[in-house]
Amino acid sequence: MGAENSRPKSSISNYELEVALERQRKVYESQTQALLQIQRDALVKSQEKQRTSEVTSSTWNTPGSSVTNSLYPNLPGPSNGNPFAPPDLPLNRNLFVQNVEPAYLDNSFQVQNQYLTPSAPPLPINTQETQSRTMQPHRPQTIGQRLNKFNFQRCPNYLHGCSLRFEKHQLTAHVEECPFNDLICPMNSLNGCSWKGKIHDIKVHFAEFHPQCTKIQINKEDTLHICGNYQFVNLITLDSYNFLFHLQVDQHNKKISFGVQLIGTKVSAAKWTYEVRVYNKKEPRRLFKYVDKCHSNCVPLQVITDQFATMSLDYAKTFSEQNIITFRIFLRKDIFPSEKKEQYKEKPPRRQ
Repeated sequence: MGAENSRPKSSISNYELEVALERQRKVYESQTQALLQIQRDALVKSQEKQRTSEVTSSTWNTPGSSVTNSLYPNLPGPSNGNPFAPPDLPLNRNLFVQNVEPAYLDNSFQVQNQYLTPSAPPLPINTQETQSRTMQPHRPQTIGQRLNKFNFQRCPNYLHGCSLRFEKHQLTAHVEECPFNDLICPMNSLNGCSWKGKIHDIKVHFAEFHPQCTKIQINKEDTLHICGNYQFVNLITLDSYNFLFHLQVDQHNKKISFGVQLIGTKVSAAKWTYEVRVYNKKEPRRLFKYVDKCHSNCVPLQVITDQFATMSLDYAKTFSEQNIITFRIFLRKDIFPSEKKEQYKEKPPRRQ
């Protein structure tokens, strides 16, 4: 008695439960009828398609035609001279075959019925090749494969970091000034340094063997003795770019010449501008300022020496204190008009 009293009492009557079950049964029946109708429509379409293919094949490969005789030479010809008449073959009315796989395997034949003996073997099918063609996914071409179609060749220094590609008639000009070529130490003409290496190793080489030639840096005050004749090269590194600052004091011609080279192509060097300022701390209003484009290290130094900036030695002495002048050097990359537009889009000018 206690177990019966502990059972939860349902608030749904038997009549409501039967109504709900009947409603659910009708829903299932309607869904089943819809599925059956879809299957019937698909079957009708497949049968129509099969009839169309049979009519087409019967009109194309008729018995006795040249195409049929070349494929099946043992097939009997037409009867009564009608090319569209079916051949006179003994048929077994009691034989009904549907979706029966062929009994032969490979190139052998095993026919169970004498009236269905084929006159020629079926054509062999390479299942492996068919599967490879149908199942192999389409892989898009890479940029390198597309460029190869247009005869673009990559730089021989691609193993050392150069990722550029050129046409055949442009590749020679690029290789001559590629920054990833083997570099000779810039101090070779001054002290005979025999180092030869890549561009990413030149900073380490200067730090180990020419540390005195890395003291001049961008926007850093430095001094220069203008008495005596001497020439030096200073390596300046800015991000991933390497610059060579040349400075020469010539007492015979009474001038000071200076210039900047970028270790890179001529196109890259033309995008950079250097600025040299000579001043005296005691006279802040007086300033010598020179601005010019950087040169490329691909051009021999003897060719561009005449294009370096020059300053009269007598004029330089007006900025000196005990034959020592103070100077600074600046480097900046030019902003093209297209880049200026993008800059204004990000930060529009203030309206006054």
